[in-house]
Amino acid sequence: MKLGSRSLVDAILPLIAVMALGLACRREAPPPQPPNVLLVTIDSLRADHLGCYGYARPTSPNLDRLAAEGALFETAIAQAPWTLPSLVSLHTSRLPAEVGAFHNHGRLADFAVTAAELFDAAGFRTAAFTAGAYTEPSRGFSQGFGTYQNLDNTHRAADLNRLALDWLDQNGKRPFFLWIHYFDVHADYAAPSPWNGLFDDTEAAPDAARIGQMMRVVNGNAALEPGDLEKIGTSYDREIAYTDAMLGELWRGLEQRGLAAGTALAVGADHGEGLMEHGLLLHTLSVYDEFVRVPLVLRLPGRVPAGRRVTAQVRNLDVLPTLLELAGLAPPRDARGQGLLPLLGGAAAAVPGPAPVHTDTSSHEVQYSKLGEVRRELFDTFFAVRTTSTKLVYSVNQDRYRLYDLARDPGEQRDIFSEQGTAHAELRRALAELRGIVPPPEKDAPPAAPTPREMEQLRALGYIR
Repeated sequence: MKLGSRSLVDAILPLIAVMALGLACRREAPPPQPPNVLLVTIDSLRADHLGCYGYARPTSPNLDRLAAEGALFETAIAQAPWTLPSLVSLHTSRLPAEVGAFHNHGRLADFAVTAAELFDAAGFRTAAFTAGAYTEPSRGFSQGFGTYQNLDNTHRAADLNRLALDWLDQNGKRPFFLWIHYFDVHADYAAPSPWNGLFDDTEAAPDAARIGQMMRVVNGNAALEPGDLEKIGTSYDREIAYTDAMLGELWRGLEQRGLAAGTALAVGADHGEGLMEHGLLLHTLSVYDEFVRVPLVLRLPGRVPAGRRVTAQVRNLDVLPTLLELAGLAPPRDARGQGLLPLLGGAAAAVPGPAPVHTDTSSHEVQYSKLGEVRRELFDTFFAVRTTSTKLVYSVNQDRYRLYDLARDPGEQRDIFSEQGTAHAELRRALAELRGIVPPPEKDAPPAAPTPREMEQLRALGYIR
């Protein structure tokens, strides 16, 4: 039957309406929600005491599982061997000296643009739950966080977890950036029960594993007794095992709230810890790998390949650009790091440049002076530039370069600068550039006396009693 013009219009109009409705729905559909971002940093955690990095003791089953579900960076280098400057670098992708935080009395400058400020500007809810004096708000880390709570070192990782999960219950429905800084691995090494009985029959809290005693050993005011180093190592591993268990609890909390699948997770550390490889305990005082080689694990299904192990060296400088990249955000123009996602795809051109490291230990001398006569030679300023295979170090006080072939000498026991120093002009240039950024120390200046507030911080950290 032939349709008249009126009948034809009546037949077509519903089809047009349906098509228009479909186009409108397509136009008005909300954009895909970016992933949440969870950054977990663990104070004083060296990479080579974790199972996923080849350690024999089962210290880290939860981190090992997360690493297997994501990507592990085999060689990640912190930009300083102690908390304040290292975390500043991680949160800003700048060198600590560029933003005012490279000595014991420093703080992150107000002009610095932080991870929290960038995520906040992009509409993310932001919160941080940290422990330890160097992350208190007066150090500048609260910039950009809507919620910032810092606990002293009498609080455990379990306390931070409770605060973080309570916050997620109220704020987890919108994209969030959440930073948690666990302090438990930092000395004193005295894990809570039942972790204080793991691995061997070492007593639960040996005096040798307390920060004051270890500082006395480093300072030359005490000596290690037979068996002390084994006690220290076991006690350190127990703290790692406890913190790993708390990381597992935190992640299960996200899973129970339906947040884990949509959350980009990064787990890293501010610095490592010395266990007498070069006659030093604790951290801060040098730039050997036990102090600056840290873990780095990323996890986000669909964006981060599961089971990927990256052999190329990366830096803590690269963490912020990578987190922004995962969230679909651009890094700040002055970032010194670079996003690591292309590297996960095997792009050789995406390998980051050399890792700069700096520590000025002169402002830490006052901590050791409270324990007795100090070894002045301990308190030096070091600059280092590290590639995957080579490290060049400069000591200011000694006016001396050292060079290590990390492929043949991963323990940094043999200085080959006199043999091969002239062959590494590029490293020499990079180190000279780093030295040019950092203000020179005042020659022969006595260490600044700490303020009453700083004395409180030293006590909170356990450095003095």
